[in-house]
Amino acid sequence: MTDDAQVYTGLEIFIHGPAAELINQWRRLYDRTYPELEPHISLAYPPFVPLEQWEKVKPRVMSCLASFGPFHVSPKGLWIFPGTSPQEPSVLWLKPEPDGVLYSIRQALEGQLSDYVPPMPIPYVPHVSIGFIEGVDALEQAYAKVQAELHPVEFTVTEVAYEVDNKENGQRFIDTIPLETLKETDSHGIR
Repeated sequence: MTDDAQVYTGLEIFIHGPAAELINQWRRLYDRTYPELEPHISLAYPPFVPLEQWEKVKPRVMSCLASFGPFHVSPKGLWIFPGTSPQEPSVLWLKPEPDGVLYSIRQALEGQLSDYVPPMPIPYVPHVSIGFIEGVDALEQAYAKVQAELHPVEFTVTEVAYEVDNKENGQRFIDTIPLETLKETDSHGIR
C-alpha cells in the first residue's frame, strides 16, 4: 500500500433508510465528505487493519461481533466536539441511542484486537458526524438549524463494514459482516 495518510481503514456501521435521509439533509450543508461517504458510526478508527492483512484478521473481528445480533439505533441528542485550536473546525454530531451496544462492541474490539484497536487517550464516543464547522456564529446557526429539524428516527444495524478508502488512487473496498449470521452461528456453538 501507500502512505498511511492516503489510505483510510476503519470498521463502520453505515446508516440507511429514513435516518440516512435525515442526516444527509444536514451533511449536504455542513460536511465536505458528504458526496464520498455515507452517514456512519465508526467502531474502529484509522489506522485499522491494512487491506493486505484483512483476510487474516477478519475471523478475529467476526469473533468480537459474534455475540451481537441485529439491534436498533436512533440518532438523538445533538452535541459538539470543539476544535482543539482556533484554526480547527468544530464537529457537530448526533449521539446514537441506546449507545450501550456500541460501547460493548468497541470494548470487545479493544479487548481482542488491541494490536489494531488500541484504547484511546479519551473515552470512545459513538457518534454520527453531521458537519465540520468553522467559526462560533456559523456553529451556533448550524446547531440551531439541526436542533429545530431533529426528530426521532430509527434504523436497524444488521451488519458492520470494513472499509478501505485509498485517496491516492480513488479505489474503495468494503467488506460487510452480517450480524444475524454471526449471532445464529454463535447461538449454535459453531464458529
